[in-house]
Order: sequence, then C-alpha cells, then structure tokens
Amino acid sequence: MTIKDVADLLFAARERVDFYWNFYVVVGIAVIGWLVSLKKTLTPSMKLLVSVVYVIAAATNLLGLYSSYTFAEALRTDLVRMAATTPLSDTHLFLEQHTYLPQRLAAICIHVVVGVSILLVVWFARFSEPEVAAAKAAPGSAEGASSREKQKRSTAVRRRES
Repeated sequence: MTIKDVADLLFAARERVDFYWNFYVVVGIAVIGWLVSLKKTLTPSMKLLVSVVYVIAAATNLLGLYSSYTFAEALRTDLVRMAATTPLSDTHLFLEQHTYLPQRLAAICIHVVVGVSILLVVWFARFSEPEVAAAKAAPGSAEGASSREKQKRSTAVRRRES
C-alpha cells in the first residue's frame, strides 16, 4: 500500500465520523422537536418506547463513531510510520502530534450527557398539561368545540337578539 492509499482511507474514515455526528444531531433534534410539537402528554408505555428507540439509535451511533475513530487512529499510525521514510517532515510532525484517541473519549462523554438530557426531557418535561387538554376536550366547553360549532352558537345568539 502506498501513502496515498492510506491517506485516502484516512479521509474515508473521517467522512464516516462526520456522517455519524450528523446522524446523531439529526436524531437528537428530531426527538426533541417531536416532543415539543406533540399536543398530548406521553403515556408511560410511549415514554418507554421512545426511550428504548433513542437509546438503541444512540448506542449504535456511538459504536460506529468509536470504531471509525479507532480505524482512523490505526491509519494515522500507519501514515506516521510511512511518512518517516519520506521527505514530508512537516506532515510527519503533524501526524505524530495529532491523535484520535481523545476524540473517542469525547464522543462517549457527549453521548452520555446528551442522552441523559434527552431521556430526562422524555420522562419529566411537561409540554402539555393534562388538565388543560382535558378542559379543551370537554364537550361543553367553548375551547373544545370545533369552529363550526362556535359559528353555529354565535349565529343562534344573533338571531335571538334580533
């Protein structure tokens, strides 16, 4: 294998890392956005389902990130060895000082902190209060009535007044 081949593989590994981070951000935004836009309070079984799906998505994402960082580190190490025999002294120096190992640890920490935060939101946030939703849904309340029913009532009131 040539230096170019190993460098191409390293760039491909970095692209995988970027893909996994983008996917994680999209999943997090989707879960929070869905919870905020939901018009009813989640039942405990629904909270459990959302939690399990999120944890599975986050865990598989973290596994992919971890393995991509590990692969990138192995390729970086190979490039350091290969660059030692070439006149690429600046590249060799940079590759020796750069490592992907702390990024693996950072990925774990970020996944734990964000994951716990999202699960806390799923289980404890109150985006719609049950009492307010019940009052709106009550058959006799003006808030729970459809716009057609409201229009009929206002028309009937006007007719009585005339």
